[in-house]
Amino acid sequence: MLIPIVRIEVDPASVLDSNSHDVPLGAIVRRGTILGIMAKLERQVFYSGQVVPLVSGLPEARDGYAVGFRRWAIALGADEDRRRLFEVDLTEPAA
Repeated sequence: MLIPIVRIEVDPASVLDSNSHDVPLGAIVRRGTILGIMAKLERQVFYSGQVVPLVSGLPEARDGYAVGFRRWAIALGADEDRRRLFEVDLTEPAA
């Protein structure tokens, strides 16, 4: 591993049903064996959100189990040495 202790942290209070059709772009989604980010496919006229894997090979989620989060962050380190490198909050409308 090139960079140790890199984590994707999610806020459980921002949970959403990732099987619905209104998952916001940028949401983190756990489905099957992947953890990914919801993105729009290039050159698509209509909304066609696709989960782009960030981490794969995770233990298989239960049949049909999928969950998403509107608030999440990428953190480096642990405990007192932890630093948040990037944060996403999709709970508020974009300005």
